Amino acid sequence: MKFIRILLPLDIKNCTIELCHIPIQIFNKFIEMKLGLEISFVQFLVELQIDETIYLLTLQCTLQKPTLFFKQKPNDIPTNVFNILIGPLWEANIDA
Repeated sequence: MKFIRILLPLDIKNCTIELCHIPIQIFNKFIEMKLGLEISFVQFLVELQIDETIYLLTLQCTLQKPTLFFKQKPNDIPTNVFNILIGPLWEANIDA
């Protein structure tokens, strides 16, 4: 994503069948990607053949409560921003 945002869940009536299939495509793309592969968010969307609006609607269809999404690259997915053990191992500075 280009910036941090809070997404609210969509009503199930607003989620089309097409939007329900896209999370599977996204998950499969993450599995296909090699660990450490450098790819931008825009390139990721191009490979999925969707635009950012559809991507966000898809995410909202999968949510059950308001959720905070951090700005990150697709290859940053293995990094869990809430994992307090990973930061010190990498000698990272985590100010939360």
